[in-house]
Amino acid sequence: MLPVFIERSQGAPLDVSVCIDSDDIHRMERLTDLHVASSQLRSFEVMITGSFTDTAKDILSRFRDPAPLLVTLSIRFDHDLTDPGLVPLDADDAFGLLFGRQYPRLSSFSLKFLRPWTTPLSETLTTLTLASLFLSANDLYPCLKAVPNLKFLALLNVISTLSDDYTGAPDPISLDRLNTLYVHQPGGHYKHFEHLMSHLQIPRLSLACILMGESDTLNDDFISTLTHPVRLSHRLTRLVLELDGEPASKFYLHGVHDETFVISLCLPTTAVPQIFGAGGISLGSVLADTSNTTEFILRVDGENQTISVENLTYVFHCLSAIETLVVTGMPLDNVVGALTLLRDELQSPILPRLRSLYVRSIGADPLALVRYVGHRLEPGLPYPRIVCPALLKDALGSRFEVEAIEDLGATGFPRPLTVPEPMQEFLKANLDWDELDWLMERKHWNWN
Repeated sequence: MLPVFIERSQGAPLDVSVCIDSDDIHRMERLTDLHVASSQLRSFEVMITGSFTDTAKDILSRFRDPAPLLVTLSIRFDHDLTDPGLVPLDADDAFGLLFGRQYPRLSSFSLKFLRPWTTPLSETLTTLTLASLFLSANDLYPCLKAVPNLKFLALLNVISTLSDDYTGAPDPISLDRLNTLYVHQPGGHYKHFEHLMSHLQIPRLSLACILMGESDTLNDDFISTLTHPVRLSHRLTRLVLELDGEPASKFYLHGVHDETFVISLCLPTTAVPQIFGAGGISLGSVLADTSNTTEFILRVDGENQTISVENLTYVFHCLSAIETLVVTGMPLDNVVGALTLLRDELQSPILPRLRSLYVRSIGADPLALVRYVGHRLEPGLPYPRIVCPALLKDALGSRFEVEAIEDLGATGFPRPLTVPEPMQEFLKANLDWDELDWLMERKHWNWN
């Protein structure tokens, strides 16, 4: 009972977290009992399920007393409502006048299906989470300019139309203290993420989770976005390049660095020569350093699809430190062809650090695999350990270290890339299951 809860607090700071159905009028009315304790609130987290009703808005409009102790404010509506995020908030509505616009200690602010309003966006804010909105850059960038001391920023299903009709200044927004960034967008062009990064300065970022989904169409101006100054740079230790069904004009790029950096993008195949360079992957404002990438997974899931020799040459050129190579779902011919071209071009051994080659679903003809091993017989280079289907094992003879996949245990074949546990927990807590579906269905993302 809220009145008893307030009475027992005896003036101590209150941490309130409630989930209420908007149709439950009785419980919604009980929520208003808390407004008399506004001066005690330290955290106020409200999740309202159901439709966005006038009752819900009326209840929140009663919180007019100042909240001088309030540090955390979270107001979230579920995904079934008529989206209020599409409706601009008036300065005098229930949210704009919340707590009389007086919460001087507010440092953490979270909204879902609700547009941000001006008052909470100040220099005191260090954590900002916005979820399930449609915000243009004209809406978002002024918000970010108002919070220069942010340390944590999450934009979850927010930037699908970000760069459309932008009329603001090109000057970058300085977020010098930002150390954690989440961007999740299951649909929408890469250009919107590029637009975001080109307008931010983030010199101290230590953790980033960038998950951009596939688009129905590709960006016409993708190539032009590759010339922007680098705003975000990080090393990758593991990398996946994947073709997953139609169309063959796009591919998926997934990469991680230990527990601190995750990136997943859908990109146009025609841009491979511009994206993959010596020692790195260039994506306009984003640069992924591959000079220390030790594991590379090359996967094709669609029938009659493959990656051209020319494109693979560009890819392998920036992956000189590979120790483990995994090829599944495509014949090795193009891989062999690309490595041969690269060796002839560089006049030096290719993949000198390679120690393990895993192949699966590459066809029944062992010739390409034999040719590949033959290309590895260069002075001073050790033979790689080869893991392949049993039917190919005998074709390689006893000269090499060869194991059959069928003889390995459940953990013998390289596991999919794993989204680090802290990132998983944050995404699960802030997204609906349907928004997570596309991530969980990814062949190379493992969710605990």
